[in-house]
Amino acid sequence: MDRWSSPTKSEGAARMAKPSVPRMEPPHWADRPNPGEDGARRAAYTQSGGTLSGGTLFETVEIDPIRVLADARRLGEAQGLRFMVVLDGIERDAFAVRYRGTTYGFLNCCRHQSLPLDFGDAHFFDDAYDALVCCHHGARYRPETGDCIDGPCAGGRLTRLVLEEREGALWCTGVRVADRPASGATA
Repeated sequence: MDRWSSPTKSEGAARMAKPSVPRMEPPHWADRPNPGEDGARRAAYTQSGGTLSGGTLFETVEIDPIRVLADARRLGEAQGLRFMVVLDGIERDAFAVRYRGTTYGFLNCCRHQSLPLDFGDAHFFDDAYDALVCCHHGARYRPETGDCIDGPCAGGRLTRLVLEEREGALWCTGVRVADRPASGATA
């Protein structure tokens, strides 16, 4: 069939029977020869057949790596920092926080009205230190996932960035596009 002719009934059925499924990428550290601090995660990934702890697969769009912080240790517990990423040729505001010893990154754009979560001061946590909070309308997000747990955009999710430490520096290397439970896993 050429691109100008209509599909026959059997060709149309064949197309409908094979839906397009996005390719699931392994984590950015899965094939590195020297995983460093990611060694335990790499081993768990390999042993589980491509799933992360919690039974989650994710799809990542790689970006040109951006050095967020020269010394990752300078981002203390419950602290945040702002930086810029370029996605599809557009410069976007982003942030990183350290929560319970792990660094997480997100686009700095609330799901409610697309406003930044902070007032430009990199203060993202609430006083109880259990949620990221939008300073404009009070939307509350889980620091580990970006899921909105309370507020005007409950059920929404912040866009998660992939952060990694390389030789002591903190780098942003991609955008996490989708998180899905692995088949047979409970979320």
